[in-house]
Amino acid sequence: MGVVIQTQKYGRDILYSSSFTIISVISAWYYRLYVNCILTCLVLSSSLLYWSNPVDGWRRKLDIVVVNTGSIYQLTYSSQFIPHWMGFILYLVTFSLGVGCYITACYFGNLKRDYYLASRYHIALHVFGNISNLILYYNLSGVSEK
Repeated sequence: MGVVIQTQKYGRDILYSSSFTIISVISAWYYRLYVNCILTCLVLSSSLLYWSNPVDGWRRKLDIVVVNTGSIYQLTYSSQFIPHWMGFILYLVTFSLGVGCYITACYFGNLKRDYYLASRYHIALHVFGNISNLILYYNLSGVSEK
């Protein structure tokens, strides 16, 4: 049995916010961005798997690897095909806000042991992460050029 990373109550809130990722999955599918869709499905699956029982173990490590791999792919590869600089900047800003929320969540959870604030910032990470995905997918679709 691993060490509990988040309380059951707040972990459940993060589990629910993880399900927001289905919006990114649908968006990637709609715009026929199938590699992004597969990566986002993997992120959704690993997050739901981990947050259904947030203890330190292989499910947490898997979630971290999958989320980081998907994020790095989209940031370093997919985003280079955004045709307009404003779309790219908007993507980077929302992506960066998500990263900032993650760092803040780690600060409150790991250093301050304030699991309430840690969970709120982690939920904000999910919100900004999905907003950045929607911006990325819209701009990659070519709709923004029309």
